[in-house]
Amino acid sequence: MEKIKEYWTKIRKYWISIWLVIAVLAFTSVVSYAAYTRVTVAKRVISTGEGAGLPFGSDLMSSTVKKIKRMPFSDQNDTPDVPLNVFNYPYPRRSSCGLDDTLYDLTVTLGTLTLDEENEYVFMPLTEAAITNLGTGYSVVEEQGDNRSYTFGSDSKVTHTFSDCSITGGNYNSNLFTLKFDPHELKDETPKGYCIKMEAVPSDSELPSLTGYVLVRYIRTADSGWSGELENLADNTDYDAFNYIIKGSGKGNFTFKWDASKVAINQQFLQNSDVKFLIDDNGESTVIAGNDQFTEDDILPDGDGFRSLTIVVDSSKTNRYDVQFYKVNNTQGGASGYDKDSVADYIPQSNTWKST
Repeated sequence: MEKIKEYWTKIRKYWISIWLVIAVLAFTSVVSYAAYTRVTVAKRVISTGEGAGLPFGSDLMSSTVKKIKRMPFSDQNDTPDVPLNVFNYPYPRRSSCGLDDTLYDLTVTLGTLTLDEENEYVFMPLTEAAITNLGTGYSVVEEQGDNRSYTFGSDSKVTHTFSDCSITGGNYNSNLFTLKFDPHELKDETPKGYCIKMEAVPSDSELPSLTGYVLVRYIRTADSGWSGELENLADNTDYDAFNYIIKGSGKGNFTFKWDASKVAINQQFLQNSDVKFLIDDNGESTVIAGNDQFTEDDILPDGDGFRSLTIVVDSSKTNRYDVQFYKVNNTQGGASGYDKDSVADYIPQSNTWKST
């Protein structure tokens, strides 16, 4: 009994010290758990997305998607050279760069891209027969270091590896290569359409490998302008609908009109979110995308009963629109009400194009 009293006496004497020790231990446990949680969460954030934020990238190659670039040239006499950059940071974001030199191998292959049954592009290296008639028009040049170069077919092969390429670390840096295509890819009416496949494999296994495909093509330029016309109609009156074709080149606004008492525009065209319309919103011009709320009734007719619609056009996105019109009343006017000449009056060819 005396020992128990002595035990409790010591506890009461040192209870403040004991309490402090318990508090310190508890606080340390909480801090440790919080730190562990932060690290765990940070790891989760960093690891989302293949190659996300890792210091290795390119403008023509990717670690996550099948990157196919069709480089346009507007002059058939241009030299079809395409620059290829390899960066020691996750291009185009400069979120982090390699502190040490980045070492990698770049393998280039000449071939063709074809669509398979699932509508996916498949790369095929050139055959031996194609290599025989290749010439010297396709090559790759390393624009730094030893300025190494390789001409496809020079060794009866169409694959070459530039080994031990190096990007200087410690800052945001890059390597430059030039992909050279045969000028006939631009000059010929039916070019070969050969493609250069690129694969960059870093020596650091924690960095992503990059892959890309490049072709060149001649884009025939035309005078900027858009026009609309009715699809050719036979000399009969059996049509219930009419196709109005709008096509052209350049960017701007195209306005067309129709007789609302004779024909009605296809509502699906007004609901197409890929089409942009320029409308009058309380006296101010406003661009809207096609949507379910936009109907023909929103387009007020003029004094002659014609409705006018303006679409925002850009041939770099699409150079043709097909707009369907339907008879307002299939029996209106009888057989002569929708003959070839009459329909041309209902959907006039006189339209307005304004470049922007």
